[in-house]
Amino acid sequence: MQFRSRRPRTARHFLALAIVVATLLLGLWPVVALFNSTELFLGMPLLMTWSIVVIGLTTGAMLLVNALGVHGTDEVPAVHAGGDTQGAEAS
Repeated sequence: MQFRSRRPRTARHFLALAIVVATLLLGLWPVVALFNSTELFLGMPLLMTWSIVVIGLTTGAMLLVNALGVHGTDEVPAVHAGGDTQGAEAS
């Protein structure tokens, strides 16, 4: 199997990458450490509340990237149920 890396080439693709990276950074340790306390918010520990917020932000980021029209299927051939790629003939 041949592996090809794909890089963002347009401003829209760079924006989508920035949205995803920013969302991922919100769930990493330096930010999580700010919410690691014994305080309760809405009856839950602050860290659990932050985890739920990060899940919501991740979902929102995926919806936003989808709305931007950034899809990774333009260079990858479709695979049918038989395992053949689109347009490939059986030999």
